[in-house]
Amino acid sequence: MEPEPPVAAKVGARPGLLNRKSADGRQDSRVTIPIEAALAPAMVDLLRSSRMLTKGSIIMTANPPLAALKGCRVLVVEDEFFQAKDLARALSEAGAVPVGPVPSFRDAVEALDRNDVIDAAVLDINLRGQMAYEVADVLASRGIPFLFATGYDPELLPEAHRDRPIYEKPFRMDYLLAGVASLCAQSAAKA
Repeated sequence: MEPEPPVAAKVGARPGLLNRKSADGRQDSRVTIPIEAALAPAMVDLLRSSRMLTKGSIIMTANPPLAALKGCRVLVVEDEFFQAKDLARALSEAGAVPVGPVPSFRDAVEALDRNDVIDAAVLDINLRGQMAYEVADVLASRGIPFLFATGYDPELLPEAHRDRPIYEKPFRMDYLLAGVASLCAQSAAKA
């Protein structure tokens, strides 16, 4: 029985396109599907907004790119206890170093001041009834990449932060981790 060819998602691909390439007399096959069919819309938007995805880009879908999380210090700004706990645990299990979680603007700024290095952040918009845009402003001013994980409508974001990735609750944790890994890779590239 022949092994299944790897599946790749490609921007602009036709569904079910089978690519066969010959290198040194050996055949290499790959089934290509449209990226929109392989990944969740939020992931496609994240990859496009981070300029990692352009026409013709290919992403192998078997293993999400989580290696960038290893040792990445991620500030978690979330006021819902169970959501914060789950997110911090998932980040830790993926190799990241969660900072927090913190439930308020004041706690977020204190965490930023106490820690020399924050590589990325996950930010809920509503923190105990206070909008977290000031936290977003502080993160942006310090050059710390972040994403929003919220139940709020993305259209409510201030213009200054509309280009940030947003994950609407309830979100799949694996998608959010891939988004955070992308932010960590951005930080590593700047260092």
